[in-house]
Order: sequence, then C-alpha cells, then structure tokens
Amino acid sequence: MSMLALDSKLYRVPRWAFIKLEKGFLLYSDLTPTLFPITQNEKSALDVFPQSGILEDWIVLATNKFNADFAETLKYLHPLIHKMINAKFLALNKPLEYLDWKTQLVDNSNDGGSRTCYLSVTDNCNLRCLYCYNADEREHSICQGREALSDIEIFEFIDKLADNDFEYIVFTGGEPMLRKSIFTIVEYAKNKGLGTNLLSNGTAFTHKNVKQVVDLFDSITVSLDSSIESEHEATRGKGSWKRTIRGLDFLMSQSRHEIALRPVITDHNIDNLYLLPEFAYSRWNISSYQPTMYLPNSIKETKELALLPDVKKYAKGMDLFYRKLGNIPGGNADDPLKSISYGGKCGMAKSIFSISANGDVFPCQSLHFDELTMGNIRHQEIDELFKNGEALGIVGVSGLQIPECTDCPFLLLCGGGCRATTYKLYGNMTAFNELMCCYSKVGAENQLLRYYEYRKSLTN
Repeated sequence: MSMLALDSKLYRVPRWAFIKLEKGFLLYSDLTPTLFPITQNEKSALDVFPQSGILEDWIVLATNKFNADFAETLKYLHPLIHKMINAKFLALNKPLEYLDWKTQLVDNSNDGGSRTCYLSVTDNCNLRCLYCYNADEREHSICQGREALSDIEIFEFIDKLADNDFEYIVFTGGEPMLRKSIFTIVEYAKNKGLGTNLLSNGTAFTHKNVKQVVDLFDSITVSLDSSIESEHEATRGKGSWKRTIRGLDFLMSQSRHEIALRPVITDHNIDNLYLLPEFAYSRWNISSYQPTMYLPNSIKETKELALLPDVKKYAKGMDLFYRKLGNIPGGNADDPLKSISYGGKCGMAKSIFSISANGDVFPCQSLHFDELTMGNIRHQEIDELFKNGEALGIVGVSGLQIPECTDCPFLLLCGGGCRATTYKLYGNMTAFNELMCCYSKVGAENQLLRYYEYRKSLTN
C-alpha cells in the first residue's frame, strides 16, 4: 500500500453507524454494499474524522485523542483508510459514489410484495390478550350486531381474489379455528390455487382436527410467548399456556415442519425468551420463529399496561435469543436481510388488505378503523376497493416522508417503524414514532449482526 499525501482529501459517506460486537464494532452504512468489523481504537479514530476531510487534519485530531506521535498515528490510520476505501466508505480526492436506494424507492414505488388478503373469519376468540389490536373492533362488531360473512359470500370473494392475481390468504380473527366451517373455506381457497396461511393461538387444536389443519394450511403461525407458564399468561390469561402447549402437542404429532412460533416481546418475557428455542425444539422439533415487538395501541395503553421493556434489556434479550436460536438445527438458517423492508413500504392498501368478519375492508390487519374503511366485499369489486385505498392517501407511506428519519442509517431496515402503530399512537401515519424508534433501532442492529454472522458462515 502506497502512503497517502498529507493534503489528500477523503470523502466519506454522509452517515454511518457503529454496532457493538463482542470485541470491537461493526461499521455500517446504508449507502454502501458492505459492512465490516473494526476495533475500539479504529472507532475512536473515526469519531474524530474532520469535517474538512483532509488527511493531515485527521491525523492531528487523532494524535490529540490518542496522545500519540504524529508519524505513529499516520502509520495506524493508513491501513484503516485503505480498508474503508475498498469498502466504499471513503473515496480519495473525488466525491464518493454511493448507493442511492431512496431515489430508486420513490421511482419504482415498491408495492410491498405478493398480493395477500388477511381474512378474519370470526370475531370470536377464546382468549383476552391485554394488547389485542382488534379487541375494540370485535366488541363493537358484536355489540352492533354486524352480520358476519356467510360461507357463500366468502366463496364468492375467494373467486374474485383468484381472478385478481392474489397469491395468499391469511386466515385470522378472532381465533379462526373457532369458525365451524373453517376447513370448508380453506379447502375452497386451496382448490382455487391460493396459498393458505393460519394465524392461531393454538388452543383449538385437537387430536380430531389437526390432520385437516396440516393438510389444508400451507403454513401455520402459533402465538407462544414463553416456555415459562407465568410469563405467557401474564398477557394472555390464566390457563392459556397449557392450552396452547397441548394444542401444539396435537399439531406436531403430525410432523408438520412449516410451523412458526410468534412470541410477542414484552417486559414479562424478554429476560427468559432465550429459553424458548431449546424448549420448542426439544419438544416439537420447531426451529422457525417470527418474534414481534409488542406494538401498543395508544399512548394511554403504554402507561396502563407497562409492557414495553427497557431498551437495553430488550437489546440484550433479543441478542441472546438469536444466539440460542442459532444453536438450534435449522434455526436462523436463512439470510436475515430477506426481511428487509425497503424503506417501510409494506404494501398496505396496495398489495395487501384486511377483511373483517362482516366484510369491511381495511388497509392492513392493524388498521381496522372506520375512517380507513376501503369498502365492503358485499358491495365493491376488488379494483374499486384498491381505488378507495388509494383515495385514503396512505399508499406508499413510509419513513421516507419523515424528516426525523431522513438521515438515519437504519431507515432502509426499519422504514421508520410500523405506520399502523404510528397511526394508533399519534393519529398520523407520517408522524415520527418517537416512542418506538429506539426499539426499531435495536431491531435493525440485531438484523445486521445476524446478517454479518450469516455471511461469515458462508465463508467458513
């Protein structure tokens, strides 16, 4: 490596972040295609990178910080500079060409993926989870006597989904397994070529029905918050843990491998969440997870329920959970960046919508509000429903429109956080989600760490 002239000008990416490793840090920027480990001293040197970008200025600042000799500091910085140039974090004597994914997002108008319909087949539920996102809607629907969709009406709607290039139906509720005709409906959807996914609390699985469950559903997600009974029941109610465990025992007796567990992360289960992977694998051979952070329905709820864990405790708990999951055969085996949000354009009202039990249509399963109704499947065709969704002015809303998020290096990963949760908390989808931002950052950092470990495993 040739030595650089002292008057060399270094151009850096506008933003970068340091993610703590067991030893040192991981250097990351959303404007470069790479990320790599650095030492504590290298981070300290980068902390004093001069606004001028002139190498001599940087050496002076670093010399003062380390209380070192000028020549020794130059010798120390030299390999770091070359490493960063090769990784496209720095450019020498010319402006840096970096990734412009934001422009691509705006131009390409990412639609959020395959067309998916979330279909609530019943308002009934046999649990009363403290944080249920649609408990108020179900109660309102029942009190108002809103007529639930009949099987025939659902069949007719499934026909329309198939004719309009939908690929998946996610059966939800309430607890979808409480609808007596659930298997008839799912079988009809499968015969129309639609993928069938089930979201369930697991309590309604029995030795009599699990054969049909595994035969008809392409994938199944079951809510299990902890391997410890009291932690699961802290939010889902007394007796719920044993009922879910028993249901999973029945379900896994059919050796179905497309089963995922979805723990909702709260202050009650974060400390011992790391115990769940070993528990579930040893009992059921389950290694697939969809952990989700508790997303509050209102600011008032956060104060009343006090379910949000301390941020540092959350970061530590999730790191330990993923480390333990990595030790499970098949656990965390996929590329973690497959779940990247691309600026938070989740597809609400564009590639997905959610149907309530009475046929009302909403942008997503977490936005069942009267003011966001797109129509009703009894009265509108699918193309009209999507037009109504566009008229709401929320299609494509993401962190790209949020001033506080614009220069954050994690925006590409978190998208500014779930827009539905932001709407619930602040009544505005383009608001800055100040409450959940710190958790989104932890999630993004954890995702990058897992990606780094994943990439390392491919070279070993």
